[in-house]
Amino acid sequence: MGHVFGYSVINDTTARDMQIKLHGGQWFKGKSLDGYGPIGPCIVPASDLDPSNLHFLT
Repeated sequence: MGHVFGYSVINDTTARDMQIKLHGGQWFKGKSLDGYGPIGPCIVPASDLDPSNLHFLT
């Protein structure tokens, strides 16, 4: 953990139509398009956050 700079949020999305129908199920094709996997908008410095005390909502 001494190498962690900070934390951010990413929305891991997949273009299923590209992944399954057009490219035979290749994982890379469904994950590599522009706009898929938006991140941010900020990074919280590791010194400002206790990673053992995080609560995730879905």
